[in-house]
Amino acid sequence: MAGEGNEQSEKQPIPHTEALPEVQDSAPTPEGQRAEETNGDLKDASNAAVGDMLDRVKEQVASSANFFDIEGKFDLEKAREVAASIPVEVLNEIESKSPGALIDLFTEQIDEKNFEVNFRGNGAAESLIGLSWILKSKPGVRVVEVTYPPDKGGHSRTGHRQGLQGSFYDNQGYVEVHSRYKVSIVREFAEGSPALERMQKQAADTVAEFEKSKDSPRFTQFMAMLDNDKYKRISDDPQVIAKMIVETSANYGVDPYLVMSLLKLEDGNSGQFFGIAEEGAVGFGIQLELMLRNIREHEVSYKALSGDRALRGGKYSAAFLAYFSKLYSPGAAAADRFDPLHRSYFQYRGESIPSNIKDEIATGRKLADQYMGGVSSRHEAKHPVDREQINQIMRGGMSVNDIVPSNYRGAGSGFGMRFHPIDHVYRVHQGVDIAAPIGSPVNSWRGGEVIFAGLSGGYGNLVKVKHPDGSESRYAHLSSINVSKGQHVEKNQNLGAIGTTGHSTGPHLHFEIRIDGQAIDPMSTS
Repeated sequence: MAGEGNEQSEKQPIPHTEALPEVQDSAPTPEGQRAEETNGDLKDASNAAVGDMLDRVKEQVASSANFFDIEGKFDLEKAREVAASIPVEVLNEIESKSPGALIDLFTEQIDEKNFEVNFRGNGAAESLIGLSWILKSKPGVRVVEVTYPPDKGGHSRTGHRQGLQGSFYDNQGYVEVHSRYKVSIVREFAEGSPALERMQKQAADTVAEFEKSKDSPRFTQFMAMLDNDKYKRISDDPQVIAKMIVETSANYGVDPYLVMSLLKLEDGNSGQFFGIAEEGAVGFGIQLELMLRNIREHEVSYKALSGDRALRGGKYSAAFLAYFSKLYSPGAAAADRFDPLHRSYFQYRGESIPSNIKDEIATGRKLADQYMGGVSSRHEAKHPVDREQINQIMRGGMSVNDIVPSNYRGAGSGFGMRFHPIDHVYRVHQGVDIAAPIGSPVNSWRGGEVIFAGLSGGYGNLVKVKHPDGSESRYAHLSSINVSKGQHVEKNQNLGAIGTTGHSTGPHLHFEIRIDGQAIDPMSTS
């Protein structure tokens, strides 16, 4: 079948030719030697010219000042020439000096409300900044529709923004953008509208409240920490750093006292101001942005599981603090690093710890355990799949290791919490990834009926198989599909071939098992 990678083309006969005379080695003539020397000199000169050009580019992109003329106007043409090489820290400075510069630099305007994203080869910018920076100068934008290109699923997601700035989210979490994604502004508050002015006043009041109380004893230790050498590259003045945290958090619609609490518990360990050391995220501002993105991501997941909002009246519930702290340090090496999060949080807010804190912590941690186990909705949280049911269903399938034959496969991400390689948020991975070359065969885990075979958003090319006991298996990112909806398949029957369609960073199979809609670890009894 097509896509299995085992077809060979029919060999064609080699046409008859006369034997060519054997070429004899000989010493170069004087003219030839001079030509070789000239070519060598030209090659050296060419390499030197390329080296000089790269040095000039490196020097040019090292400072945001190089992209502004003597009158302080942003030079868009100059920035576009070297856009692929501009560091994200410099991009941040450019946007701060010239609000709206990144819209011009990284988008192609279709009309006033629609644009296509184009990061112009800047992988770090594409990976890290997203719509939060592109639309930083447009606080009135509240809702956007993001449409993926056809090879990434062709679907659309509607994202909502909580603060004046920051990323956009739907009920699945963070809505990312990359080059070739189209963005439509669906809802926007006009400048000077009462709704926008209320939001601006709320953010300003949060900053003013901190400014009024920053010298109080509850912040003494925090300010002393910011005076440490680790923070000198940000600013020599702790109050400047503190104001940056409070102002940015308030503009993003996040309570700054949670951000301050997380920073205190991490305290710049190994350069990870907020527990984040992703490649390219070396600056404090970038790590602050990623932390705010992660907080909002888990406000969304918390509401999906609990039915409750994490933030009410500008304050986080103790249950959410326990939920977030457990998700944010899932590894055994730092399993309890963020456990005291609620203590710092209520201290910085100038409030006493709630009397029911033990019950709140128990609730939050239970929800976190469920989320890390694959639960993604309130219904699933109330009706979790029991272990015996999982074991019984797993016995009916072949080893997950046999879905992609051993001579093709390699290691990939497992089930559970991970720092998402594209969205840069801590999120549960609801399946296992099996790396293999494009075109490698993918076989069915168990027999059953194909209930879906086609393109499905971030999954890319996807096959879903419903098994007789009601469980379901999913095979995503395929390059080709060899079955159709309604078809019965046997255990170990070929379904398609490995690919990298949809939300993917490279060729692999994303494999899921679901019971009553809930994702379970495919390796739990394999």
